[in-house]
Parts: sequence; C-alpha cells; structure tokens
Amino acid sequence: MTLLFRHLKDFMWPPVEGDDHLSAARRRLLIIMSVGVLIAGNVSNFLAFEDVMKRNTAISTFILIAPFLFFIPPLILRRKGSSTTATAHLFLVLFTFAGILAAYTGGGFFSLGTFYLAAVPPIAVLAIGLRAGLSYLAGVMVLYGCFYFLRDSLAPYDNNVLPEVFLYWNFVGLSIIVMGITLSTLVYHHGMAAATNSLTQSRQEADSGSRAKTEFLANMSHEIRTPLNGVLGMAQALQSRQLGSEERAMVDTIQDSGNTLLAILNDVLDLSKIEAGRTLLSPSDENLHTIFQRTHELFMPLAREKGLKLVLKVHPDVPQWVHVDAIRIRQCVSNLVSNAVKFTEKGGVSVKVLAKPMKGRANGHFVTVSVTDTGIGIEEEKLASLFQAFAQADASISRRFGGTGLGLTVARNLSQQMGGDISVESTPRVGSRFVFTFVAAPAEQKHVTETDRTGASTKGRIDGVRVLVVDDQAVNRKVAQIFLQEAGAIVTEAENGREALDMLEQDEVDIMLLDVHMPVMDGIETIKRLRSGSLASKALPVIALTADAMSGAANRLFAVGMDGYLSKPVDRVEMVRSIRRVLGTRRAAAKMRKSA
Repeated sequence: MTLLFRHLKDFMWPPVEGDDHLSAARRRLLIIMSVGVLIAGNVSNFLAFEDVMKRNTAISTFILIAPFLFFIPPLILRRKGSSTTATAHLFLVLFTFAGILAAYTGGGFFSLGTFYLAAVPPIAVLAIGLRAGLSYLAGVMVLYGCFYFLRDSLAPYDNNVLPEVFLYWNFVGLSIIVMGITLSTLVYHHGMAAATNSLTQSRQEADSGSRAKTEFLANMSHEIRTPLNGVLGMAQALQSRQLGSEERAMVDTIQDSGNTLLAILNDVLDLSKIEAGRTLLSPSDENLHTIFQRTHELFMPLAREKGLKLVLKVHPDVPQWVHVDAIRIRQCVSNLVSNAVKFTEKGGVSVKVLAKPMKGRANGHFVTVSVTDTGIGIEEEKLASLFQAFAQADASISRRFGGTGLGLTVARNLSQQMGGDISVESTPRVGSRFVFTFVAAPAEQKHVTETDRTGASTKGRIDGVRVLVVDDQAVNRKVAQIFLQEAGAIVTEAENGREALDMLEQDEVDIMLLDVHMPVMDGIETIKRLRSGSLASKALPVIALTADAMSGAANRLFAVGMDGYLSKPVDRVEMVRSIRRVLGTRRAAAKMRKSA
C-alpha cells in the first residue's frame, strides 16, 4: 500500500528539474487537472449512463471515451524533455472540445459545457502565461457568442428533467469548476513560493560569494600594493640620483613594469566594483585644465620616444574649476591616450577638449574629449565587442602590445556614471577617434592658485616641515623618508598608532602620514583618539596612507577625521603635493579665523 501511494505521489507530483520550480508547478498543475477531469468525467458518465446511451451511437461512444483522452497530457509530461507549454495547449484544446461537445449534445447555451469553458482562460494563465490566457479568453467569448446565436439549432435541454435535478447538476458543475481553479491556483502558488525561496537563497549565496570575492580582492590588493610600494618607491628614489645611462634605463624599466602591474591591478579592482553595482565616483572641486595638462605631460615622454606628436588643445570655453572626480577623469583620458600612443607607429595623437553649458543645470557643462590617432585602426565588426570585459580587437594585440582588455570596459562605465559615454569611430590602417563625454558640475566654492594657498613659492618643496610617518612596514617608512627628505622635510617615524600618540605627547610636528592597517593600534583608532583625546587641541593635520582600494576608503577616512588620502604605492610628487595642499588649507582657514 505504501509503495502504491509512493508511485501515485511520484506520478501526480513530479520532481523539480534544474531548480526550475515554476515549470515544475505548471507540470504538476496540468497533471492534477488532467487526472481530475478524467475522474470527474467518468463519474459523471457513470451517474448519467442511461441518458448517455439514449444519444446517437457515435456521440455516446465519444462521450464515454473522452475522459480517457485526458490521460495523454500526464503521460507526455512524464517524458524527459517534453514541452510544458505544448502539453498545456493540448490539455486546453481537449478541455475546450469537451465543453463544446457537452454544450452541443446537452442543452446548448444553458448546458454544463458553458461552465466548463469558463475555466479555460484562468488555467491558461496559470499553465502558460497571461498572453495565452487572454487569447483563450477571446476564444471562449467567441464560443459563447456562437452558442447564443445558434441556440435554436443545438440539442434542446430535456424538459422532462425536474428543476431540482437541473439545479443540482448546475451546482455540481460550478463546484467542479471552482474547485479545479482553486486547486490549480494552490499548486501554482506553491511553485511560486518555492521559486521565490530558491531565488532568495540563490541571491544570498551570490551576495555571499560577491562579498567573499570583494574581501579576497581587497586583501590581495593590500598584499600586492604593500611590496609594490617599496618597489616603485625605491625606483622613484633612484631616478632622482646621479646614474649612468645604462643604470637609468634599468630603473626606468623597473618603474614602467611596476606601473603596468599597478594599472592591471586597478583595472581588476574597478571591474569587480562595477560588477557589484557600486558607484566609483568621489567628486570634489578640481582644476579641469590641470587634469588634462598633467595627463598630457605624463604621456609626452612615451610619444617622444616613439617619434609621435602628442597635441593637447583645450578650448577657451572649457571651465577651469569644476566639481568632478579628477582621478576618474584622469583614468578615462589616460586609458584613451595610452591606447592611442600604444597602437600608433607613425603620425601622432591629438587630444581636443570642448565644453558647452547645459540647460537646466546652473553653470554646469557637458565636456567632450576626443582622442584621435593615426594608428592601426579597428575592423568594423570588432567595434561592437570593444567595450566588453577582457575583449580586444584582435587576440594578437595582447601578445604584441600587452593589456588585459579591461581598460575600455572600466572607462566606459565610469563615463556613464559621470553622465556621459565613450564612443568610437575607426578605419583600419587609417586610425581611430574615441570620444569621451562627461558632466562637469560647477565648483562649490571659489578657488585660488595652489601657490597662494600653500604660501610656498618653490614648487615641490616642503622645507622645514616636520612630518611624522606612521607605518608598521619598515620599507614603507623608508620610502616616505626618502621622498620627504628630498623635498626638504624633517622626518620622524613610528611603527604603530600607540607609539605615534606617545611621540605626539612629547614632540611637535606639522603633519602626520598615518597608515590605516597596523598592529597594536591601527590608523582608524589612532585618528579617533587623536581627535577626541588630550591631543585634540593641536588639530594636527593627518593624511592617510593605505593599500586598501576596495572598500571606499576615501569617504570613510575623511569621515573619521583624516585631512587627506594617499593610496599605495605612493607617488613622490603626489605625496609632496598632498602635504602642501593640506597645510595650505589649514593656513588659509587659520587666516580666515584671525580676520574674523
């Protein structure tokens, strides 16, 4: 008995295949409805057997056989690879035909067949979908119209039947319809609930996997950037020394290789953030002209080495101070210029910057940066895949020129986050033209030149500035010491936050460079104690040093009281510039307080 019940359950309630609970619910619905019609039809024929046999022999035979036709859909659905939609249509056609037959042979418009037809559209919605349900609803309405207008030609209802019997069968018919639709809805709802739970679980697993991936990449970023800071830092330090031509070429190779590794790392991290749906922008007031000029200066040596002309033209209408993310703009422009120089052997690269005021945005501008080269060009059929992750126009390109194929994917996403886009026009063996657009909001406050803010007339110098460098890695402290001493600073060191706070109780410094991840006491705890303890009155400027590039570090660090932010590996020029900027801002604020 138990075995029989198990087989019956397996037949009526097929298992879920491929975690597709919705499809399984539809299969179960059709099987249950088919078996229900099979049983109900045979019971009805048994109770009305005498009435059935009074009819034409062919019709009587078909009426008796018709319920068994509904055994066909379950048999089809039990086969692997069967189409649920096609089987659902077969069931609905059989059910509709049964309703038409009942109406044609027993009462016309007022027969039980019209009640049965009312169940067709809702079952179609559950078993196939809304569009199919509407189509079947239209068909049933047409049939109802035909029954009504042809009512005189259809077999009349047997007037010898008592009204009580007539009402009884109407009640039975309506009850069957209501129970059938209710049962179908319950089965479908059960499948929807299971599908929802499955999707929720899958999303939770995906989120957990994404978090694990993010944490892994953050840790790997930190572990890679820390030694890379030592490699690139020492290479930069050597570049400022008196070296022979051969030694300088070796140092340049170390520097270029380290920068290439850093660019690949940054692309992978940015792509991970993009896949996670995170916004990568941290806008602030920036000098737009300076951004383009520095990018131009960055690639001039490489262009000159290849014998190429690299021309920058910034239209006078381009605003100077705007509220944008300078790092991301520089990243997008650098990617386009780098590719243009990389893939151009003869001729040159032209960078043109235009801007026009935007309507509806007070003083905002829509900036267009076009990068045109005379390089190898790109085949038209390859342009569509150019912005896909890991894609390059030709597989041989990565072998010949290098690159991961991530740069354009990241750059385009960044441009779209900035309200613009990146497009391309290219002709093979003639050249390419990439157009990068973005929205530049107006600067939030008035600005003066950097020299006026810092009060220093010597560019790149911080003579006499007392700097406390706090980092648990001796290599990182050594790199910072070399950079700062070359710029004229007086450097002291500490290995962790607790040691730094003890030193500040006794010694005076002008600014502190504070690593975020350290043993004993990390940078976050150090800055909190510095801003709230006995040293709070000093209002010491602090610039964060961190190899964390995955956790939105900048905003988090500013929120806890940092005045600046430097990502490892640290650039020598950027380190000195950040110190000058932070000190200049503090001095300007102090002047304003005195004048007030």
